[in-house]
Amino acid sequence: ATGLTATDFCLKLLENGKVIVYPGTLYGDHCDDFVRFSLTQPAAKISDAVKRIKKVVSSL
Repeated sequence: ATGLTATDFCLKLLENGKVIVYPGTLYGDHCDDFVRFSLTQPAAKISDAVKRIKKVVSSL
């Protein structure tokens, strides 16, 4: 666990990793521990995004 809300985690990924994900709270307050990924890009772009996500998560 990061100690961040879903919204704060999404903002960190956007600001520090340039990756857009959606907070679970879009589906209700009970989903604040979740984020949603949309995997609609080519595999190479997804792979690059995963590397950037790992970098952000390791800095938390």
